[in-house]
Amino acid sequence: MEVGKTLSPEHVSLTGDMSITNGAHILYCYNSSSDYINNAASYIQTGIELGHRVIFIEGHERYRSLVDVLTHRRVSVENVMYVASEEFYMTHGSFIFDRIVRNFTDLIQPLLDQNVTFRVWSHPKWRDQEDITSKLVEYESACQRVFSNLGIIGVCAFDANTVSASLQNALLEHHEYFMTDRKLVKSLLYNSDDRAVIPPSLSAMAQLRHEMDLYRQKLDFVHAVSHEVRNPLTVIKAYATIILERTLDPDTMQKMKSIRDYVDVIDHEIANIINTEQMLGTDSFWHIETINPLTSIRNVISMMEKKASTQNIKLQYTDRLLDSFVIQANSVGLELIVSNLISNAIKYSAEGATVDVDVFTFEGNLVIRVADHGIGMSEGQMYRLFSKYEKMNWDKGGQGIGLYVVKHLIDHFSGRIEFYSKLGVGTEVFVTLSLSP
Repeated sequence: MEVGKTLSPEHVSLTGDMSITNGAHILYCYNSSSDYINNAASYIQTGIELGHRVIFIEGHERYRSLVDVLTHRRVSVENVMYVASEEFYMTHGSFIFDRIVRNFTDLIQPLLDQNVTFRVWSHPKWRDQEDITSKLVEYESACQRVFSNLGIIGVCAFDANTVSASLQNALLEHHEYFMTDRKLVKSLLYNSDDRAVIPPSLSAMAQLRHEMDLYRQKLDFVHAVSHEVRNPLTVIKAYATIILERTLDPDTMQKMKSIRDYVDVIDHEIANIINTEQMLGTDSFWHIETINPLTSIRNVISMMEKKASTQNIKLQYTDRLLDSFVIQANSVGLELIVSNLISNAIKYSAEGATVDVDVFTFEGNLVIRVADHGIGMSEGQMYRLFSKYEKMNWDKGGQGIGLYVVKHLIDHFSGRIEFYSKLGVGTEVFVTLSLSP
């Protein structure tokens, strides 16, 4: 892809209150169609306000929804160059790298000739075909080189529910930023010496490398096995759903529901590792903002109920919070705290047991209580509870880092965590965070 080079400022606005490195390539894995449209609208609106032309490559239905949102915001689409994704990516009925590159070059060259500043938003389309993963990665790598060379920003959007973990990892190597419906962070897998983030000191660099060793090992493992595990899981879930649509006896119906829940839990664990590792190495993970805690907690409960059921454990959840209550934290960090505590309670409980999760207020604070009736801990184990790589039971899975991260997050949110445990009786955990006025 040969195009002329242009010069642009070092940083450019992504949305009204967020700037990123100019020439950045952003991988957006979305879960919600409505969030997708709103994020695209904000990206386009900011571009138009900056005087940019915006190339928008998407399906007709999504484009009509986008126009409706922009019209409601009183934003003209005059400077939006719409390109139908099916025609752009599937000119000959399949994803052909050379043809798509020529399409892209033909699209942007007139803008370059006229010295017009522009940004790109695209939603790649493809069908099942031989070696499609390598073709997608090859195309995204070419886009990354062009965006970097021209000093423009581009978003490549993928449905998170259809992208395998192995493909996502491969794509992250060619995107400087990783975006979800709610977050934008630096990609830990992106390699570029001229864009490397330099820590403030040699000691900070050594500490960062030390902290990230485990995360990279886990990512390498997921990258190696995700394709072999996650894709077959999708097939299993599809077959289970088809069978559930038929009339079955109650026992068979329950077994098929359990199969589907197992698939959801395993897929969630794989996706959670990838997405969490992306967040852990960035400032956004430690960013403090005003959030509604109930939204984050209920997101976790929804998945943990499935996880508990796969181990024949009952998760009892109650909350006594108003929807208007807010705290100073961030949703990613709060979800990690709650999911770690509940996951541990499930892990160390026997089949048929109950795990209690209560959320309430006390003296102006938010209190999250997680209690199990499992194996419990000795005083010696309690003493080493927050040590890195310390595992309470080596017969159970995990890397022994969950509570280490949880403790640092709670401290960062100016909260506190208290454990009460006894061997053979169980464990009770209280997390206390201040409610905002």
